[in-house]
Amino acid sequence: KDSKKTKWTFNPNSKSTIVVDKDDNKNIILLSYEEEKATVIYKYQDEFKNKLRTSKKQLAQIGSIYIPEPENVIEDEQGKVWEYKKTNVEKIEVKENEQENVIEVTYIPLLAEIELNIKNKKGDLLTKQTEKAQLGSVFSPNIDEKIFDKDSLMYKFVKCSPHELTVKEVPLGATEKLNVFELIYEPVYSNVSIAFQDIDGNKLKEDDTIQLQVGTRYTPKLIQFIKDKNGIQWENISKEVETIRVMENTKDNMIKMTYELAKAEVVQRLRRKHN
Repeated sequence: KDSKKTKWTFNPNSKSTIVVDKDDNKNIILLSYEEEKATVIYKYQDEFKNKLRTSKKQLAQIGSIYIPEPENVIEDEQGKVWEYKKTNVEKIEVKENEQENVIEVTYIPLLAEIELNIKNKKGDLLTKQTEKAQLGSVFSPNIDEKIFDKDSLMYKFVKCSPHELTVKEVPLGATEKLNVFELIYEPVYSNVSIAFQDIDGNKLKEDDTIQLQVGTRYTPKLIQFIKDKNGIQWENISKEVETIRVMENTKDNMIKMTYELAKAEVVQRLRRKHN
């Protein structure tokens, strides 16, 4: 060992014999040594200490102070890409036993952006969403069976294209988007009913029914006069028409209009018997 306590081993190929000379200055034996090394082991793991790939081994001089130099980005055995987070030590003193020279390197997933284009069946864009997924992983989006657009109109899922993809790195300056899904949705409809009743709640005629997209704000046109099943005319006495937001449950989509008997003047003329 030298003054720094690093270990050296004799080089047997060095010249270690001399012919003794009368001149003391010539009687010098030069002994050659080389670094004695041991293995330093890099263990690659995720944050939960799961092995990512085969350990890497490097040689370093025994007794020296070794500062780890892990890769910033690695690829595991499944092709997923990881980025460096930390090591369990900042430096180690190299020992003869390699099991004492283990450096645990922790990596986290290297993420890329996934674009979800949500469209109706005509191809019109309803909304755009982004998600993150690990480079190299096989990704399929979490699909909402029902969604609302910016106007609160409801749509239901139809199909997704592609079903899944392997997440790729988009090169700098690239114009083509690589990690893109297209999700198709169609409108969800529900029935809205208008009930015609008198002031006591008795039904005057069959309900009028219209089908509208869920989420639509609907104000029916005021029907001033109606005739019941007996042909009797009724007049609307509702002061204002109710506006509703169409719901998926048809029971929540009932609009009531209240009526009273329509009245008209009756003129009675009395005449003498002989006109």
